[in-house]
Amino acid sequence: MAREWGLPPKETLGAFLIGTRQGIFDLEWSIRCPSCFGPADVQEELAALKNHAHCAGCRVDIDNAALDSEVEVCFKVGGSVRPDEPPHFTEIIKAWVTFDFLQKKEVAPGSKWVYDADIPAGPYKVFTDGFRARAAFLVEAAAKTPDKEIRFDLKENGLEWHAGARAPGRYAIRFRNSTASPVNFNFARALEAPWVSGLDVASNQLFRDMFSGELISADASFSVKNIVLLFTDIRGSTDLYERRGDARAYALVKEHFRILFESVRRHNGAVVKTIGDAVMASFLTPTDAMAAIFDAHDRFEIFNERSSENPIVIKAGVHGGACLAVTLNDALDYFGRMVNLAARIQGESRGGDIVVSRTLHGSAGVGKMASDLGWSASVKTAGLKGIEDEVGLVVLTRGR
Repeated sequence: MAREWGLPPKETLGAFLIGTRQGIFDLEWSIRCPSCFGPADVQEELAALKNHAHCAGCRVDIDNAALDSEVEVCFKVGGSVRPDEPPHFTEIIKAWVTFDFLQKKEVAPGSKWVYDADIPAGPYKVFTDGFRARAAFLVEAAAKTPDKEIRFDLKENGLEWHAGARAPGRYAIRFRNSTASPVNFNFARALEAPWVSGLDVASNQLFRDMFSGELISADASFSVKNIVLLFTDIRGSTDLYERRGDARAYALVKEHFRILFESVRRHNGAVVKTIGDAVMASFLTPTDAMAAIFDAHDRFEIFNERSSENPIVIKAGVHGGACLAVTLNDALDYFGRMVNLAARIQGESRGGDIVVSRTLHGSAGVGKMASDLGWSASVKTAGLKGIEDEVGLVVLTRGR
């Protein structure tokens, strides 16, 4: 909808989340088949969704589903607004997939058709007119398939084929019509329509604020292929309480939270949790994470000019990569080596600077953004507590 109507995706997702809270929409979680892009399992609550599923139509097993690539969030009009009348299958197909048609052929009863073609990596579909019979398969660079034939046999009870991923290459794709009627075989490459992943939702602050009860089952976890984490802390927070007393120090800490939370939200992030005075926030892209912490530093600088007797100086670290999405302390959280590393990187900050992993600093747009905003970069290697190997870091400091 955002693409069709030219609307900003974040605000559109927020509107649907608000609509769900108002009862206009119902929220559904599904495991998305990587072959046909359809739902292999659908649940009304995240806690009921398992990290594995089987797509019967494609004969594909999905194991260790990733929150950012195999968990899909869908919104449907609530039953109180419109009776639940399932759409026809062709309408569903139109909604979640489009096709690049490669070949179409009418095959007479008992006859065969062979289509020779170079097949690059991607998802492919074979179906008859009206989708009365259909199959899907993946072509992946990592697959190993010495057999360069793919066979599809249409029988009265459906389409038979050998499931499994294939390697890119030239194939003889063989079609047989074993029915008593002529049939049109369609061979097409599937093109993904825009969709909302579980990580898109989990990294949306509105979702975390309004749907805090939507949690992963305590005995389950979902992999995350890539997420960016920001950790911050107040420099000298213990001394702050000693100098200012509990009441005044707490007021400053609350103001610090307000500034950070607004910067995170403004730049498409979500606050995962606070730990004392520390903040952990998640972002979908490195540039959003960096924009948020740059913005926060600007706002703290303005605050400190107005409150010179009570300056707030933050320590910040940013890193990204793969991890696990879990439920910890009744909240959606992230777990794993990457998370530990991000927290340790923040520990290298001295305050007023930003420490990022060298890999994240090398991400598209990050270095230029820092330079354009007047931040200078220095490279170092550090041994971090609990991390076996030394880590390459970039320390960003604001030029004067």
